[in-house]
Amino acid sequence: MKKTNISTYKSWREVKLLLATFLCLGVFAVACKKKDNFLGSNVLPDGTTLSTSGIDTFSIITSSVSEDSVPALNPRFNLLGSYIDPVFGSVDASFYTQVDISNIEPVFGDDIKIDSMVFSMVYDGYYGNLDEQTVEIYQVTEDMDLEDGETYYSFNSLNYDPTNLVAPNTGTFTPTPNTQSVVDGDTVVPQLRVQMDTNFARDLINEAKTGNSFASSENFKDYLKGFYVRTNNTTQTLDEGGVLYFSNTDAASLITIYYREMVNGAYEQFSYTMLISSDEIDFNHFDYDHTGTNVENVIDNPSAGLIEYYTQPFTTRAKIDIPSLSDIPYGAVVQEAILNLPVSYFTSDPYSPSLDITLLANLGINDTEDLALIAREVKYNDITKSYSINLRLYVQKIISGEIENNGLLISSSFFNTRAERIIFNGPNTTNKKKPTLNILLTDN
Repeated sequence: MKKTNISTYKSWREVKLLLATFLCLGVFAVACKKKDNFLGSNVLPDGTTLSTSGIDTFSIITSSVSEDSVPALNPRFNLLGSYIDPVFGSVDASFYTQVDISNIEPVFGDDIKIDSMVFSMVYDGYYGNLDEQTVEIYQVTEDMDLEDGETYYSFNSLNYDPTNLVAPNTGTFTPTPNTQSVVDGDTVVPQLRVQMDTNFARDLINEAKTGNSFASSENFKDYLKGFYVRTNNTTQTLDEGGVLYFSNTDAASLITIYYREMVNGAYEQFSYTMLISSDEIDFNHFDYDHTGTNVENVIDNPSAGLIEYYTQPFTTRAKIDIPSLSDIPYGAVVQEAILNLPVSYFTSDPYSPSLDITLLANLGINDTEDLALIAREVKYNDITKSYSINLRLYVQKIISGEIENNGLLISSSFFNTRAERIIFNGPNTTNKKKPTLNILLTDN
């Protein structure tokens, strides 16, 4: 592999632009334990342009690496749903959550008629298609308490009772995340309202009347440890289905028992709620199958990533190596270093790229493999179908020897709480736009 020696330029007194175009083969894998460690890189401002005097070609490598341990505790969104991706294979998202009582020691009368029990989840977006899905809810049978420093990962599962608590013949639904719901005659935020078995509601009320499980939050969580919420879509075909995002911090995300109670010779309507909130433990579970896909091929054969390479939440990060950055002479001053990453996407495709991405790197400091944050929430440009990142500080620190040139890992900014995957164009893509790195240097 040929590497350019920058010192062969005629004069380091002149401003020079180095245009790096992705050309070479190979890949380096890195450990993927995230550590917030800011370098202060910024997104390229709109309208920025660079001179094209003094062009050189760096050797660049693109690929994908697999993730195996992604923390999934207390995510921004609870994920639910499944689909079959034409590029990434099958995807299946579910979640576990604790619930809490709205008030302690509720008083229920002797003559009660239960009308319904509703598990309400407020929509906060979706990914894929809004096809019909079937939801199931199960009662968790093991404690969800964590010691300090412990967490749940996206591969973790909990034991649960095999009885589906969704009311019979009511679990199949068509998602409506963009349509307001109507509850008791009032128009409210869009939400999925799942009818639960009223026999389970009766058990809860009997426990409140005869036991001490509703005497405190701790007692209640010993009695009802939580719920596992999943979909069961066994007949899905290619491009069918999607993943729904739910906000557990919204006050309307809760469980409500609607009942009538005899008062002074007549039945009156009442309700009792159990809370799903950010104060409770919850985590996403994410299953996927890359078997036989090009994603699997790029992970197993990194050189295949020169055509296109990938990132997918919970599973895969895009990888970029720029070995010739190490050839820039010590003392050179970086005025700008703009990395442009085009994607393979057409506007009507339901699998849109993430709205923003994050860049991480193993800086080789103190022999640690922890990943440092290089750039956060780099915005997607739907006009250019690409992301542009200012790597000036990162490149400058490589030149000065403060950090090692170990390459960059790229993923969606909400890697453990959303489902958007990205197909990046590699240097050998047949698409018109290829990834580029533009560096503007002056001598010191």
